[in-house]
Amino acid sequence: MGLRFRKTVKLCKGVKLNVSKSGLSVTVGKKGASVNIGKNGVYGNLGIPGTGISYRQKLLDMPDKLKEEAVESELIDIVSMSCDVLNETEVQKEWNRLEKTSSRKEEQLELKKLVLSSLLNKENLNEVMEDFVASIQLPFEISINYDFYKEQHCLYVDMDLPEIEDIPKECFTQQDGKMKKKKKTQTQIKEDYIQIVFGLAVFVCSYFFNMSFDIERILISSYTQRRNSEGDLKDEYIYSIKFSRNVFEETDLTKVDPYEFCMNFENRCHILSNKTMKEIVPFD
Repeated sequence: MGLRFRKTVKLCKGVKLNVSKSGLSVTVGKKGASVNIGKNGVYGNLGIPGTGISYRQKLLDMPDKLKEEAVESELIDIVSMSCDVLNETEVQKEWNRLEKTSSRKEEQLELKKLVLSSLLNKENLNEVMEDFVASIQLPFEISINYDFYKEQHCLYVDMDLPEIEDIPKECFTQQDGKMKKKKKTQTQIKEDYIQIVFGLAVFVCSYFFNMSFDIERILISSYTQRRNSEGDLKDEYIYSIKFSRNVFEETDLTKVDPYEFCMNFENRCHILSNKTMKEIVPFD
């Protein structure tokens, strides 16, 4: 399994600094419309929140003189400007201010204008996937690695799931017109965990399918950390599923039971009668 490193830091409303092994980049905007600025250039992203439909287009190449040590200071300058732009109630005022800035070089001014640009199209699939993975916000941590084999039209996904210990141990019930907190049974916790981990598979793969028609199949294998008999943490795969695009296209995913839906595909999963998910050997 390949190792990846990526850290996203929210600098202010609508502005995120992305740190990865390949360098720094800045994402400016909100869900549905954003601009990513990094050493490879400026990319525009347009999507419909909640559908997984997204488009991406390279808007500007990063000038050669900014590709090395100058790129980091340039990004810092862009971040500073972006925070001001996105907190301005009238975006047109900021646009006009940028137009009148005479002390900035033409290339810098063009970058700032692109923060407010639209009409975007998808270009680089890998970049789109990376941006999606970085943008996922959940109440628990997950990690996703992926490899796309264009000749096979297949995307291979490895997902690090939350541990069952992360699942809330209490729930609220209504009694006599009042909400009361109640402890879950171990069976309820395990049932909730099953729905969550299979729901994550459906959620992530539905977005991936929407990123490119070239993706016809997805093989997703997911694992979690558990302690062995010596007390050491180890990765254990708990399901491996072969998804196909046509079934996703024909299904209203808002109305499916995640576990039942996943079981309709070729899969490897072993759940005991007490709802414990046992370790499996994933598909190659």
